[in-house]
Amino acid sequence: MLPLLRSVGCLSCLPIEASTYHLFARLYMQPTSDDLSHDETLSSRVAALNMLDLGLEHLDIHVEHPSAELDSLIKSCGETLSQLQSCRSPGDKAALLVSAHKIVV
Repeated sequence: MLPLLRSVGCLSCLPIEASTYHLFARLYMQPTSDDLSHDETLSSRVAALNMLDLGLEHLDIHVEHPSAELDSLIKSCGETLSQLQSCRSPGDKAALLVSAHKIVV
């Protein structure tokens, strides 16, 4: 058995997610890197921003006649973009960005 598989244990005994995580951690996470702390910091900042009631005015976009349709459009686009955290592959993230763009355009 390969040393990598020995450290993970019997792959057939673990759920696929756990074994994938262990393989990913062993292959791509550098022990001297602080990427995990940066990811946690960014996630906490995004969570804090999501709790605020931000609108177009906060982006210096002034709309003369705001409508319920515009608010619905912005909310739909925001919900689509919030799914970026659950996407794992670059292709999925790109497809989600294209979807958000189609909502706006």
